[in-house]
Amino acid sequence: MSIRRGRVGTEFEGLFGVRAVRRGPADKIPGAFKFSDEVVYFKTEKEAKNFLKNKAKYKRAPLKGGVTKADDPTKLKKIDSYVKNFEKRFNRKPTAKNVVENLEGASNRQLVEYQKQYQKLPKGAAVRVTNAQKDVVERRGYVVEEALELIYRGQCNVAVKAKEIGVSTEELKRLFRVYAMQRPIDEDVWRGDVELGWPWA
Repeated sequence: MSIRRGRVGTEFEGLFGVRAVRRGPADKIPGAFKFSDEVVYFKTEKEAKNFLKNKAKYKRAPLKGGVTKADDPTKLKKIDSYVKNFEKRFNRKPTAKNVVENLEGASNRQLVEYQKQYQKLPKGAAVRVTNAQKDVVERRGYVVEEALELIYRGQCNVAVKAKEIGVSTEELKRLFRVYAMQRPIDEDVWRGDVELGWPWA
């Protein structure tokens, strides 16, 4: 393989080119000045010779069939969704190992890239979530939903209910606003659903 001069009258005129398919700035080739689809161009012949001599060092390893790139945006978004959902349910971030072990298709390479682009995750062994913890989360979700329904029907006080179920009044107010927005009022249903409480019953 030889070094060739850039064609006269083109943007590569005066440069020294070495054939190398699909290379670009991301390859960080020393002295590389411009790129075409099949050639890397250098300002000096010495730089071109140096690349030619060490070309194998900068050879791209082809991806194996079925292998996903570590920085694949779809995969990183899927990891981020898992992390957010885990944190919402258990009030803590999962470790990187936890994600790899529990999220189908997640790899260590992707977790390294995720932490570069999104956020750092705790180090250490996978965070073990016991069945008891899962049960608490599920029960808590049910209790909160039941409380929101009672507030929506006007059958209990927000502050009293918040204390009863172990959340702050502000948090229960926030959840109720979302809950109410998702439940448009049907006046006929509302009238038929009103239950008189003490001391009017």
